[in-house]
Amino acid sequence: MTFVSRRALLMAGGIMSSLVLLTLDRMNIDDLLNRDARAQKSDHSDDTPVGTPDHASTEQEQHGGQERGQGRDPEEFPRNSFPGFDVEKIDDFRFKIIATSGALKKMYVTKSNIPDRSVRLTGGGRRGKGVQTADIPPAIYDSLPLGTFEHKAQYPACSVVGNAGSLIDSGCGRQIDSSDYVIRCNFPPVGGEYAKDVGKKTDFLSVNPSLFHTLYQNFKNSTYKEKFISDVKEYGLSMLYTHPYRLAKHVKSCYRAHEVLSEAGMADLSRFSHPKFLEGVTEFWKNQGLQEPRPSTGLLLTAIAIAKCKEVTLYGFWPFPTYNGQERAFHYFDRPVIWNMQFEDKSLERALLTQMNPFHNLTEEFHVLNGLHEKGVLKLQIGTCGD
Repeated sequence: MTFVSRRALLMAGGIMSSLVLLTLDRMNIDDLLNRDARAQKSDHSDDTPVGTPDHASTEQEQHGGQERGQGRDPEEFPRNSFPGFDVEKIDDFRFKIIATSGALKKMYVTKSNIPDRSVRLTGGGRRGKGVQTADIPPAIYDSLPLGTFEHKAQYPACSVVGNAGSLIDSGCGRQIDSSDYVIRCNFPPVGGEYAKDVGKKTDFLSVNPSLFHTLYQNFKNSTYKEKFISDVKEYGLSMLYTHPYRLAKHVKSCYRAHEVLSEAGMADLSRFSHPKFLEGVTEFWKNQGLQEPRPSTGLLLTAIAIAKCKEVTLYGFWPFPTYNGQERAFHYFDRPVIWNMQFEDKSLERALLTQMNPFHNLTEEFHVLNGLHEKGVLKLQIGTCGD
């Protein structure tokens, strides 16, 4: 059994952050929290968390000396009012997204853009293997759509709904559901007790492949298959968009999810992201000044929405641990987000997901999105929504 304090977790940086996350499921969390309490009582002098070596100093300079994933005091965050949607700037931004990412032809895998049935993985293969490819089984390939059939700005007004805890008591549900097209991610709870704040309507649902394991145990028996189908149906006839070709370990689980949907007569809802599109989206946000290794799902969905929609409003993208002077959980719902671990100390969970995340910097992303909000390219909804 491995034990580690919270302070030790937060001080670990660079390549060690990945190792820590990979071994967390073996830790005794109660012991971790007890040690954290003792450590904080005995010494506060070395509690400053750090990011990856490549980005820590640069990000501190850009964000007022604050650490990775934490950002400045949210109560002092300078933010101008929304000037209204600027059609000319939106059209220019959309043109750049489509030109860089190939969104209209390569948003997802089709027979026309993967004619040889072999896909190169964007994240490489196993360690030491270099670039790897994945073959698409005939049964899955035959069920793929012929083409993307995407059209730029085909929807008037769209909502991208993140999962931030700031959505609690926002009253944004009715406003979200009034959109022409609603994009969500990672099976968030909708409707019912959540309807007032997040609504229910869903047209596009992006799913991290890791959830096929954590929520559905890779569909190892009929119970998990039925739960998966039941959960998908909660979102109506929304497109389920997942990413098998980033890492080798995700290929089989995504294929299995597609097969389960096919068995239920729902293959037409299943889509795989095209690796060239993901690479193009990363390049696009890098061109906008993003310095993190790769954009989060939130930025991926923002790019998709701007390509599809004339006007885009973002909800639930607030990255800070407090909102209106109150502490907020990482998500508006209480569900394990690191494997199947349930954290009683939500601040520790947030720290692991932000300050030690080797890939994403949500504070940096928020600054980029806020700049687009102030230019009228998109609306970043913060705070409560009007009746």
